Amino acid sequence: MTKIRFNHSEVEFVRYIFREIHKVKSYTVFELVELEHGKTNKLAETVRIEQFRNKSNAKDIDFYFRVRDCSNWQKCTKITGLREYKGGYYGDDRRTGKSLILFNLLEDGKTLVVDYFNAFYPFTPHLKYLLMDEIKKTLPTGNALTDLKIQLDLFNKDKELR
Repeated sequence: MTKIRFNHSEVEFVRYIFREIHKVKSYTVFELVELEHGKTNKLAETVRIEQFRNKSNAKDIDFYFRVRDCSNWQKCTKITGLREYKGGYYGDDRRTGKSLILFNLLEDGKTLVVDYFNAFYPFTPHLKYLLMDEIKKTLPTGNALTDLKIQLDLFNKDKELR
């Protein structure tokens, strides 16, 4: 589990890296390409970010985040609405306690980084925004995208060989 220093203590989170596999006007589908070894996948192998279409009473959200847990996307679990903060998004998972989830799309536009803080949610918006600013500093930049591209190519070739 990855740790970050925050508010005079260490906070643990799991980082998921997803790669875009399908995109249309109203949603984008991503597939998991990286998760820390030995960590339980609390999300899913395939996830979708879809536009908020004002079909609920939710406020201040731009998108919904769904995990693929059945064959029909409309019946799949909707984990959270995504709220924007400085170019990234955040939401929460209330399935097992309240857990903060941060979403960042990398510069290539096809790589989604999801940071999952299991059973952790800052008490105040100020603390939440401070944590999100700290997490942004840990995102891959520069050559990391090239390295990720190489890893994805190797991952996809390995999948084809199976």
